[in-house]
Parts: sequence; C-alpha cells; structure tokens
Amino acid sequence: MISVSIGALAIGFILAPMAMGVFLSYRILRFPDMTVDGSFATGAVLSAQMILMGIEPVTATLIGMLGGAAAGFLSGLLVTRFGIEKLLAGILVMIALYSINFGILGQGSYHFNEEMTLYSYARTAAESLFGGTELQEVNGVTYSPVRTVIMLLSGGMTLIIGGILFWFFRTRFGLSMRAAGSNEQSARALGANVPVRIMAALAVSNGLVALSGAVWSQYFGSAALDEGVGMLVVGLACVLIGDAFLRRRSFGVRLFGAVLGAAIYELIRSYIMLTGLAGDYFKLITALLVLIALLLPGRIRALRQPSPRVGGA
Repeated sequence: MISVSIGALAIGFILAPMAMGVFLSYRILRFPDMTVDGSFATGAVLSAQMILMGIEPVTATLIGMLGGAAAGFLSGLLVTRFGIEKLLAGILVMIALYSINFGILGQGSYHFNEEMTLYSYARTAAESLFGGTELQEVNGVTYSPVRTVIMLLSGGMTLIIGGILFWFFRTRFGLSMRAAGSNEQSARALGANVPVRIMAALAVSNGLVALSGAVWSQYFGSAALDEGVGMLVVGLACVLIGDAFLRRRSFGVRLFGAVLGAAIYELIRSYIMLTGLAGDYFKLITALLVLIALLLPGRIRALRQPSPRVGGA
C-alpha cells in the first residue's frame, strides 16, 4: 500500500501544475477553458518531438510548456480581439490543436527511449540515493526508489511553481489579472488593460497544463495525440476536491487546495484501480469524483451549521 501511495503521489504532483492551471481559468477568469484538453497533448507531443531532435529533456519540457502557453494566448486572443464566446474559443483551439499536434509529432503516438527522458534522471538519482532501482523493503514496508525520487522531484517542482504563482498574483499585474477575471468593469476603472490580462492568464494557465503533459508523457514513456482527452474534467476534479476540504479562503490557500486535490484525486484513483473496477470506466469514475466534489462542499457546510433549537428561549 505504501508503494501504491508513493506512486499515486508522484503522479498527483505531476498533475498538480495542470490543476493549478485549471484553477487559474476556472476560479480567476470564471470559466472552464476547453483549451486544456488540447494544450496538455501539445506539451506531450512537442516535448517528444524536441527529444527526438536530440534536445536535452529539461529544455524539451520547457519548450512543450511554451507551446501550451501559445495555445492559451490564442484562446485569449479569440475571446478579447474577435469577441468569440469563451467556451467556444476554447473548443475551437482544442480542435485545431489536434491537427497541429499531429503535424508536430508526425504520427499518432510515440514511445520514448527511457534514457532520453526525465525518467532517466530519476533512475540515476535513485541509484545514488538508494543504491539501486529495484523494489526495496524497510521494516516490512516495500517501496520503489525510482517512484520515491519522482515523488520528491515532482513535489519540489510543484512547490516552486506554487511559490512563483503565489508571489506573481500578489504583484500589481497579478492583482489586476485577478480583478479582470472577477469584475471587468472595475478593472477597467482602475486602468487595467483587461484583454491583455485575460490573454496572459490563459497563457499562464495552459503553459502549466502543457508542463504537466510533457512530464506526464515522459513518466509513462509515450506521447499520443489523444493524451489530453478529459484532462479538463480531471483538473476540475482536483480544484473542486481541494475546495471541498479547504473551502473558499485566501488565494494562496485555494491554490494549495488545487495541489491537495490533485494528490487526493490520484490517491483515490489508484486505490480504485487496485480493485480492478476502473479499466474502461476510468472516465466515468472521474466524472463521479467531480460530481461528489461539487456536492461535498454543500454537505460539509450543512454539517457545520448548528441545528436549530426547538422551543428555544
């Protein structure tokens, strides 16, 4: 069980940037951005193509992230400059990205040589720290050194990204970006260029999503055009699960809630997979988790409210 939990947390932290990206569009700009399903795959296939060209994995991953940011910027451009409805703009870019991603990769899917990816760095670190990569046992607890290293590295990546976002959204530009999402009229009254803020927010959001896609594909050893299908729903599940536990407090707490939601989501999914019930029903299970996350905050608030006193003084 410990080994499963470590693996689940490793994947949860890989998904955490995607969850934070969805948090930015869903909570700051107030709409679910369909671009996410395309930009996740863009991060995966673009980083794969860069690795195929012999580019070092970290650089390739950052290039994949920039590709996702460009997709988000395009969605913002359609919304702000051409007046296209937000949801429709995301759908249009998502559909266009399928063909663009195929053009980048040149095939439907690609399987990595492990030595060419970020995974190889984790193996090297595991050999240095634990003396090997095979399953090890300590006090009756079995664990995977490689997954443990990946959990620590992806957790560190998440911590750094979360810290940067927390700092950025406390700057003047970041605060005006939050204002543009919650109340465009007030933001304009304060002199903020709302279209620029929206485009920037969507670029940052989808850049984080693509970063998750790039790391995700290298962790699992393959990149595919349909990699991102349903990832918006997964991201919403992470955000809503975090909200259910932390309620609606400060920006920093809610941002941490998205990370917490990603970890909890993946733990739940991993343990369901152990039962053998998931399989082809993975998307259905994800949808049910989102439904539960939507209903849970209301139930928690109801339980926290004191019951009315009958015949009180």
